[in-house]
Amino acid sequence: MPKGASRRGPSAATSKRPSGAAVDPAAPATDGRRIEAPTLRVAILAGLTALGLGLRLYRLGHDPLWFDEAYTALTAQKSVGEILRLLRTEVSAPLYYLMLHWWEPVAGDSDFALRLLSALTAAAVVPMIYLVAAGLFSPTAGLIAAALATVGPLHVHYSQELRMYGMVPLAALGVLHGFAKLVRAPDWRGVAILAVALTAGLYLHYFVLFLLPLAASVALSPRPARSAMLTALALGIAGLAFLPWIGTLLGQAGPNHATDWIAAWWKAKSLWIAIPWSLMVLGPGAEYPPGWFKLGSMGLAGDVSFALAVALLGSAAFFAVTARRDARISWLLALGAVIVPLAVALAVSVLRSPIYVVGRYDIIAWAPYVILAGAVLARLPVLIALPALALWIVLSCVTLVPHLTTDRPIRVAADRGAMLADMIGRRAVAGDVVIFSASTRPVTEHYLGAYAARLRLISYPLGTDDHLGWIDLRIATDETFASNEAQRMSTWLTTLTPPPTRLWIVEPTSMGNRPLLEALKQLGYTPDQTRSAPHLLGLVASPLGGGNMRGQDTR
Repeated sequence: MPKGASRRGPSAATSKRPSGAAVDPAAPATDGRRIEAPTLRVAILAGLTALGLGLRLYRLGHDPLWFDEAYTALTAQKSVGEILRLLRTEVSAPLYYLMLHWWEPVAGDSDFALRLLSALTAAAVVPMIYLVAAGLFSPTAGLIAAALATVGPLHVHYSQELRMYGMVPLAALGVLHGFAKLVRAPDWRGVAILAVALTAGLYLHYFVLFLLPLAASVALSPRPARSAMLTALALGIAGLAFLPWIGTLLGQAGPNHATDWIAAWWKAKSLWIAIPWSLMVLGPGAEYPPGWFKLGSMGLAGDVSFALAVALLGSAAFFAVTARRDARISWLLALGAVIVPLAVALAVSVLRSPIYVVGRYDIIAWAPYVILAGAVLARLPVLIALPALALWIVLSCVTLVPHLTTDRPIRVAADRGAMLADMIGRRAVAGDVVIFSASTRPVTEHYLGAYAARLRLISYPLGTDDHLGWIDLRIATDETFASNEAQRMSTWLTTLTPPPTRLWIVEPTSMGNRPLLEALKQLGYTPDQTRSAPHLLGLVASPLGGGNMRGQDTR
């Protein structure tokens, strides 16, 4: 053996691996410190997963369902065919609704049981983040990322909602892992991972489309031709699997009232603050958009969160430039999975129409962001990494404590919907007509439960029946439109057989309801003060026709 050969031979090359570890030629070189004991890593990961699940289950059924959750529950109760038909007027993919459709008969229809689907699947993100981060960087990076994910305020919040957002990081992780496999060591396993993750992700949430530019990473592969061929095959399989839904997606992409609220939300803001704001929200603390969160962090936590984001992305870019080729692939893929979907969503919002809401749709970038944080902290010196990790976790807890221990602001409307359902259930009789105005129908109808089948439920204006999550703002801003819709409602009532003797108006004082009340008065309905209550007006048909609305505030 030549002199010095032992320093380069297999024995020396493998001396730093844990005993019994498999040799993977495609595995990246680790850029940071490693926790060597596999048993300890498994124990830590199991503890983090249990803690993450506990946080996501805590007070899961405490708050009543709010507008979006109630709409989701009502839709999922329909037949499969009806769910697919209703989603044509939505901007949502069908997978979550179908999962909930099959989940409810097994788990039950309580608020806790319905949300449990989101909580359980979202808790699986913690070990999944470890696996992807460990594969891209190192086991230590994986454990740090899993710890940050366990207490991530953004994800904990959406893990407790009856919506698909808590599951979106799973899809993003699968797509990222699939691209990494096909770039570093292209084989059929990578094809399967990417095709399955991309297909499931597209049927879950359309923002998964914004991860497709990561396919350009095949140019970094040591075997670019094979990588490009297999990546194209995976994308083709996913495209064929998604083909049955393409027509619906294209229809949803046209003019759609379901997205009107997003444009209204951005009306008083500049879209150019979206990505900086998102980077803040993806971290441990931020000023969350009002309405969806129980409490935002204090301003200082948001500032620190943004500073951490700047330092994190800057460090990741530096490591990407200075790392060896295989490690550079990992850094660039993780960076791309954070920046690319946010940038594409912003570009579409600026060039076409707003589709991007901070604190909701940017969750597509949350898991890669946490992985990037774990990788950077694993790469930094201990004297810097430990204080930064502690600061991140402390700020996350500062945000989580009020989130998990207080009622969210929108609970007022949710509680009112549940209260109205109780009043209608006790006071109405079979055949009564309930007219919902403003945004009152989803929550109230959900809590009416089986009793709703005995009543005739209708939305005002009539067109909003096709999409219970749509609020037609013209009813409050266009008097001519409101008058015409009032006449349409009056005409519809005359077509019913037998004609209803009693009506119920939910939120009668809502803006735009004055023409409706006048039309009903002309039709012969008068207030029944003995049956009415705050936020609920009972009307009874007068045998003499006409009636007196005096005393009713119809503003």
